[in-house]
Amino acid sequence: MCKWVDRFYYILPWGTYAIRFTVYAFSIFITAFFPIVMKKALEDFPTNFSHLTERYSLFTLLLFGEAVIAVASTFAFNKISIGSVLFFLLVVVMFLFYNAVYKSGIDRKKSTAGLVLIHSHYFVFVGLGLSIVLYENYVNGEIQPLFFILCLAASLVCFLGGSIVNMVVYSKREHNYLPFNSKSVLYFVAWIVASLLLQDFMVPFLFVNIVFLLFLLYKVKQELR
Repeated sequence: MCKWVDRFYYILPWGTYAIRFTVYAFSIFITAFFPIVMKKALEDFPTNFSHLTERYSLFTLLLFGEAVIAVASTFAFNKISIGSVLFFLLVVVMFLFYNAVYKSGIDRKKSTAGLVLIHSHYFVFVGLGLSIVLYENYVNGEIQPLFFILCLAASLVCFLGGSIVNMVVYSKREHNYLPFNSKSVLYFVAWIVASLLLQDFMVPFLFVNIVFLLFLLYKVKQELR
């Protein structure tokens, strides 16, 4: 990544580091979201949606593989802590959540440009990657609990929200997801409150995280029946 940033700096041989990096980041943002401007034209030529969903799911799977490596980094030599075990279980539950939406919640035969799938996955990737980094640092005791809670809430909003958006937009059947979405917001608020109360107690906090994600997974599966 740094090598590509350095190469871009050669294109802009002026300005401070902040200016160059801002231009670089803005160019990535434009490249990622510019297809929205061409929405009408893209809708006239639907993509191979089944192939598109498979490609993005495989990339997400790679990120889960990186998550397992992050879990391994929390294990001490000849010692397995309960925090590391719960961290691993969190990764497993997050994978089950994404897999449930991918397998049962998305109609891969839809005729669509797939723009929502593409752009929602940016949030899924960011949310998954950030939450794994946060959990890893929390288990290793390298991050302040309150800062961790706030950042984790934002990352889970990205991951869970991006996944649920795909389930709603590319649903296999006509279904009113509004009650589910409204209740999910309440569940999330309850999780934040519980997390703030338990932020200084690693094992209970991680356990509550697992219970919350399992409960949300159960609710998703109920909606997809």
